[in-house]
Amino acid sequence: MDFYRLPKDIVFLISQKALILKGKKLLILRNTADRLGKMVQWELPGGLLEVKESLLHGLKREVLEETNLRISQGSLFHAWDYVENPFQLGDGRIVHARILELAFYCYHPKGEIRLSEEHDAFLWATMTDLQHHSFAPNSQLAVQKYLRCAS
Repeated sequence: MDFYRLPKDIVFLISQKALILKGKKLLILRNTADRLGKMVQWELPGGLLEVKESLLHGLKREVLEETNLRISQGSLFHAWDYVENPFQLGDGRIVHARILELAFYCYHPKGEIRLSEEHDAFLWATMTDLQHHSFAPNSQLAVQKYLRCAS
C-alpha cells in the first residue's frame, strides 16, 4: 500500500524545544546558524529528534549537547509546525523541510552552562527581554505563547 510518498527533496522532521525556567526567567540561546542566509536569532534549547530515539531521550540529549544542563522533562507546552526552505541536512543535501516542533516545560537544570558551537550566548531572560529579542521560527510561537500565559 503506497499511501505516503514524499519527493526526494522534501523531508518531514520532528524537533523539540525546552522551556527551562529559573525563577521567572527563561533560558534562551543565541544561535550561530548564519548558513544558507539565515539570520542569527535567539531560540530555546533543543533540536531535531533522531530516528531511533524517544521524545524524552531526544530532548534531554539536545539540551545536554547545547547547554551542558541535565533536565527533567515536564508536560507538553505547545506544538506547531512550519516550513523551512532551504534546509541543509547533515550530509550536505539542501531540501524543503516541514518541521513539527514540540515545546516542553523542563525542570531541575543541573550543571553549569557550557554552550556548543551552535550558540555563542545565553540569557536567563525576563519577560521584558523576551519581548525585545528576535526569535527563530523554531522557537517564536512557543515564546509568544509563554508571554501570553505568564502575563
